[in-house]
Amino acid sequence: MPPQVGSVSASKKSNSVIRNVARTRNSVSVQKAMTEVPAHEAPFVLKTEAPVMVKVEEESDAASGEMPEDRDEMIMADGSRRIRRRKKKLKKEKSKALLIFTIVWMAIIASVSYLLKSGDDSKQDQDEESADQESIITNRNRLFAGEHSPQIESSFVAFLRQFESGRRLQFIDQSSRLSLQFNRFYRSAVFPTPEGEIVARARNVIEIKSGPDPVLGLETIWLDQKGGILETVHVHDGEAWKLDWEAFGPYSSSSWVLFVSGTERSEGVFRLYMRKMKSLDDSKRFFVKFYAPPVFGESDRKASSFDVESPEVEVDARSGLGQQFIEVLENYQNKDFFLGSVFPHYDPKGYLRVTVKLAWESDEKGEPVLVLKELISPSWYGQRIVDTLDDFDPGTEDELNEESEVDEETGPDKVKPILKDE
Repeated sequence: MPPQVGSVSASKKSNSVIRNVARTRNSVSVQKAMTEVPAHEAPFVLKTEAPVMVKVEEESDAASGEMPEDRDEMIMADGSRRIRRRKKKLKKEKSKALLIFTIVWMAIIASVSYLLKSGDDSKQDQDEESADQESIITNRNRLFAGEHSPQIESSFVAFLRQFESGRRLQFIDQSSRLSLQFNRFYRSAVFPTPEGEIVARARNVIEIKSGPDPVLGLETIWLDQKGGILETVHVHDGEAWKLDWEAFGPYSSSSWVLFVSGTERSEGVFRLYMRKMKSLDDSKRFFVKFYAPPVFGESDRKASSFDVESPEVEVDARSGLGQQFIEVLENYQNKDFFLGSVFPHYDPKGYLRVTVKLAWESDEKGEPVLVLKELISPSWYGQRIVDTLDDFDPGTEDELNEESEVDEETGPDKVKPILKDE
């Protein structure tokens, strides 16, 4: 008997429909359905260490297949998972963030470039301004020297040709204050007498005081026919050009030879050469020696001619005075000479011009020791220049400001001071 194919198929189809209807009407959670299946009938179920929690959406949403706006995924009624794709939006946001980052970075680079360029421009402007300023000063000094050198030369030649002390005083700066020192000095020193005519070997303008109305002076190195050297500094007192005689001397308040020997005065102000002694460690202290300046007639200024030297003088490197000397020594090594003076270029190497106050004192054993009391100036310039630089009252208790005394040669009836001393 042939098999009943149609009835069997119909029966299977009917049973399938019934199962689908039953599944729709009795919606059960997938988790429950899976747990109710016997283990031997569900070999495909994976075992995990922790239970997997799956949330089934509401029947209406799961059946309709519509995903709520506030969700990115949901479980459908048949157990499948539906995920909302947002790649396009994320890509759009990422592109936007990248664009913003690029703009900000470009702005930072542009700002840095602008600042660097501004700095370069500013430095260039400063360099150009400095160069222009130097050029202006150079031209000013050249015109200044050319204009006033003839008057200064005439004044200095007239000074050298005088034979009386009173007449010579008319050509020096602050003659009323220095009349006593001037006469005392040349009682032991020889007044310079050049051989033949003198010629200017070098001229240099020094700026004693800067500002819109600067105070200028003129340095000159003169040579006679035998090579004798004379140095002068001339300053203007408001009426005429005058010789800075303290620098010309160079003047000291006491004889250097007698002072070093200890036979005259225990303290004094001196214009000397100074040399720093070599040592292994200068961090705490260093030593210096002082030498008398050369006299007129020495055509070659060699260190060997400085035969009158002081004992070694100790300087505390950590003291204020020590720091002043260290700065002066560093400036000398860098050829940054005081007021841009030209004179140190003609001095022996390693010998510095200084005006100092020295004194003899007793040490712990009662032995005499030479002590450095004060650094007045890293030069031999006179008191007027020092006063102008420091802006202090020239009526101080300095050794150089001794009270003037009237003697036969420089009495008020024979000398009429030109200067109006400040």
